Amino acid sequence: MLQHHKFWVIVFLFFPIVGFAQHVYTWPDAQMTFETQQKLIEDDIDMEDQMYDAENDALGINMELVDFRDESETFLNDIEAGCREICEDMSMTLLKDGESFTPNYKSYYVICFDKEPVVTAVILRENIKKAIEISLFCYDNDTEKALDLLKNIRFYN
Repeated sequence: MLQHHKFWVIVFLFFPIVGFAQHVYTWPDAQMTFETQQKLIEDDIDMEDQMYDAENDALGINMELVDFRDESETFLNDIEAGCREICEDMSMTLLKDGESFTPNYKSYYVICFDKEPVVTAVILRENIKKAIEISLFCYDNDTEKALDLLKNIRFYN
């Protein structure tokens, strides 16, 4: 009888750890890492175009590293409007303005809608003179996973 109880104690102690496992991913071109709760299937990283693509059942991730020289002055000076512009350029409807999500860099996100919600975000990396344009497609209609990913972005330079 005592053996049976030990098994359940181990199961209950182990289950919460498994339920909150994080998967960490690195994008070297952007000098950044980010975390997701579900494992991603990463596409081949295209070094020439400086793009990152991955997905799982909940999220589709598309990120692009863009040189400041290739962005308009208006975009660089007002990334809130820049996020809305990306939403419009992708023929999506703006649902909600977001907020900044990185402590050390200018950043902003908006929530758009096409067939599912899409979180569109921009981070300006002044130190490397590049913008990171991010589109997170919420396949399960849950934007929280996308917002968690944004809040877990870390830079190692």
